Amino acid sequence: MNSGEFPYSTRPDDKPINFHMNVQDQIIKYKDDEKFQKAPPILPHDLEKVTELLGNIFSDLADLRNKLSTASQNPEMNKVALSNLVSKIDEINEVIVLEIPEDLANIGI
Repeated sequence: MNSGEFPYSTRPDDKPINFHMNVQDQIIKYKDDEKFQKAPPILPHDLEKVTELLGNIFSDLADLRNKLSTASQNPEMNKVALSNLVSKIDEINEVIVLEIPEDLANIGI
């Protein structure tokens, strides 16, 4: 018998566990709490400007290509080396325009 000195009951429990409890309210509460624990669906500041950066690279490479084409008019320039360099710039720009946007779309940028 519990005289009030001990916080634990020594009597049999007269309220058995209800195994048919409705936990729907708890599930809703945890799902609402989960929304605040997840990171927001925005990109980190560094990644927000990826497309702008790629556009700048493309423009700069196109400008470089035009300058190299103009330099190839000079008879003292090595035309084979300039042609190799121009073709490499064309390959890079092709990757920037055709392949990288698809990869960026796959990661959500």
